[in-house]
Amino acid sequence: RQTNELAAIADRLLLSIPEVRKVGRRVGRAERGDHVVPVSTVEFDIDFGQGISKVGDLIDVGVGKEIVRKSGAWFYYGEQRLGQGKENAKSFLKENTELCSEIDQRIRAMLNFGETSPSEAGSTDLELAAADNQIEEV
Repeated sequence: RQTNELAAIADRLLLSIPEVRKVGRRVGRAERGDHVVPVSTVEFDIDFGQGISKVGDLIDVGVGKEIVRKSGAWFYYGEQRLGQGKENAKSFLKENTELCSEIDQRIRAMLNFGETSPSEAGSTDLELAAADNQIEEV
């Protein structure tokens, strides 16, 4: 019940943005209208009580850039098994911050976003939002 209430709040907040046309609840999906920039869909994980999941985004981008490998339901980084299913892989990376930081740095290097500082590697998702906004502005 509380999850539905939070999802409804998130829906209203996303729909208050003029470019957002509709919101799908399962993955936090927002679609922009046809009259704006060609990017039409954005997907991200919203963790209850924590907000948008940076680790979930790392896994998604890592799979897309072939840094993280997905075989069936299992996620791997090199030969290291991260977990069966995305939630287990997220939990593993949250517990193993050095490995999470290594994946983050490889993704940033591949996308030419620069290196993360040691303080960012241990930061919370909310603290990283400001840093990521600065990257987008450049």
